[in-house]
Amino acid sequence: MPQKPSKKTKKAENSTEDGATEDAMATQGDNSASKECKGSSEANATTENTDNAILQAINGLKTEFSSKLDGVLSAVNSVKSELTRC
Repeated sequence: MPQKPSKKTKKAENSTEDGATEDAMATQGDNSASKECKGSSEANATTENTDNAILQAINGLKTEFSSKLDGVLSAVNSVKSELTRC
């Protein structure tokens, strides 16, 4: 059942210069504010997920680089030991 408009609502229904009612503008402002908050939360969650994915990728690259560097250093040491034997 529709609620009876309050005095404040009746007063806010006066038309503005562009023909829209102040009430409609106020409602639109409230809706956009709630959408901004919801959008902001979603943006934060997406940013957090992206940050976590980036950090995981960096850690994976760090591990891969370390293992490859260890391999190169082992090869250098083996060549060095062969050269000193000659």
